[in-house]
Amino acid sequence: MTMQLKSRAIRAPKAKPYNKKQAILTFLKQFKTTFDMKDDSIDLREMAKNFNDGPIPLQPIHEAIVTVLGQNYHNLSFNYDPSGGGFLGYAPGKRPKEYFDYISWDQLYLWTIFQRDVAPNHVEKIFKDFDESSVIVPCIIKITLTDGRIIYCVWDGHHTIQVCRLKGYTKFQAWIIDLDQFTTAEIENAGFGDTDEERVKFGCWIAGRNMRRINGLNKRDLSPYDDFMIGLETRDNKFVAMMNILKANTCVPKRSPGFEGGWSQIKSGIECFDLEGPT
Repeated sequence: MTMQLKSRAIRAPKAKPYNKKQAILTFLKQFKTTFDMKDDSIDLREMAKNFNDGPIPLQPIHEAIVTVLGQNYHNLSFNYDPSGGGFLGYAPGKRPKEYFDYISWDQLYLWTIFQRDVAPNHVEKIFKDFDESSVIVPCIIKITLTDGRIIYCVWDGHHTIQVCRLKGYTKFQAWIIDLDQFTTAEIENAGFGDTDEERVKFGCWIAGRNMRRINGLNKRDLSPYDDFMIGLETRDNKFVAMMNILKANTCVPKRSPGFEGGWSQIKSGIECFDLEGPT
C-alpha cells in the first residue's frame, strides 16, 4: 500500500511595507554626524561634516535620496552611457537621442517658434561678468533638412552662446537632442507625420516641451536659506556682514523655525539689510 502525500504550496512571505523613518535611521548609523533627511531637503552642509567639510562623493548622496524616495527606486540597473559606449535599448554603435558635443558657429541656428526674444542688455550683463569656468552647457536640437543640411537649433542658453561668441569662441559645447535617432512611430505617436517638414515641426515640439519642462515645471527654486548660506560660504561681503550681525545677537541662520536663536525669516531679513545698510 502506498501513501500519497498532498503537496502544500509554499507561499512567499509578504514583503514588509517600507518604513521610511526606520530606513533613514538605519542609513544615518554609518555617519558620525547625522543630518536631516526629508522629502524636500537633505541637509548636505551637515552631511559634509562627515567628509571633513570637503566635497561629498555623489554616491552617498544618491543613497540618501533613494532612502527617502523608497523601495520603488531601489535595485536600479546602471547601463545607460550617453557618451558613446553602451546605450539602453539601442543597437551597438548607434547614438542615443541625446549626447554632448561641440558645435561650430556656422552650424548654429535659432528657430523663433520655441525661443523667446534675445535681450542685448542681458548679453551685455553676462559679458561683463563673464568667466570661462561659469559657462553653462546650452541645449540644442539637431535637425536634418530636406536638402541634406544639418543645422543645430538653440533652445536654451542662447544668450550664453552669444556671449561666448563675443569672447572669441569658435566652437560651442552643447547638449544635443538628435532628431535622426527618433523612430517614425515615436514621431507619429506624438501627432506628427514622417515627412521632413513634419520632422522639423516635431523637433520644435520636443524643444518647446523641454523648454517648459526645464524652466517652468521642473526647476527647483533656490531657497532663501541656501541663497544666504551660499553667499556666506563663498565669502560674499554682504552675507559676511549679515552673519556678523547675527553672531553679535547670538543668532544663527536656520532653514526652519523652532530653534532658539534660529533665524528662519531670511528673505525678509535680506530685504531689511538692503534697506538699512551694513550696520
